[in-house]
Amino acid sequence: MNAPFPAPPSSPSPSRMRLFCLPYAGGSAAMFRRWPEHLHPDIELVCIDPPGRGRRFAEAPLSDAAALAGQLAEELAPWLDRPFALFGHSNGALVAFELARRLHDRQRTPLAFIASAKNAPSLLAESSLHTLPATALLEAIRGLGGASAGFFDSPELVELMLPVLRADIALGETYRHRAAPPLPALLITLGGTRDACLRGPAIDAWRREFDGPSIHREIEGDHFFIDQRPEAVIAVLNEQLPKLLPP
Repeated sequence: MNAPFPAPPSSPSPSRMRLFCLPYAGGSAAMFRRWPEHLHPDIELVCIDPPGRGRRFAEAPLSDAAALAGQLAEELAPWLDRPFALFGHSNGALVAFELARRLHDRQRTPLAFIASAKNAPSLLAESSLHTLPATALLEAIRGLGGASAGFFDSPELVELMLPVLRADIALGETYRHRAAPPLPALLITLGGTRDACLRGPAIDAWRREFDGPSIHREIEGDHFFIDQRPEAVIAVLNEQLPKLLPP
């Protein structure tokens, strides 16, 4: 099931766990649209559209990870009536991490945290790509990959999405890590075989943020392996998450 977040749950769900998923920069809940039919029946998928995309297109995008995580923590309150896990890909993993900390402060700790294709928060360095003029920023985005060629060929689409992309990039580039006690949750890190952002030092740094078992898996693909091999990502989730539930 793909639940209608941020609206409160509209009907009882037979699932025993909820999986909250956050997309990469410029992405939306639509990137997870085919997941429900492949997930374990105990897992209810809740796709999170950050402000500025999907169901929330009319809302202004947020460029601060702490502010976005704080807003999402409030909105998730009606959904936390059962065990849950948090998943984020790339920038989504950074937001999910800040969200996990805020939920833990409210005595609502995830059973598992899945960091996909993202360097550890403590290793992120400030940068200024988000301050570039529009043309230069678009060229930089083209170099990063992930956006289709049709995106750059559509001035209307660029005009609509560039503020969202700029805010998302700023969110990562201006992030400041703060030390805090490790979270008592299973950590799963996922890296692409052709992506350098999640290797040994980054995996170790992620592990220092959690006080629980950790698992690392390599998925065939580049930084956007989540689009190229979604079935491989889902297979890891189906393998690991149901184990966390009582018999």
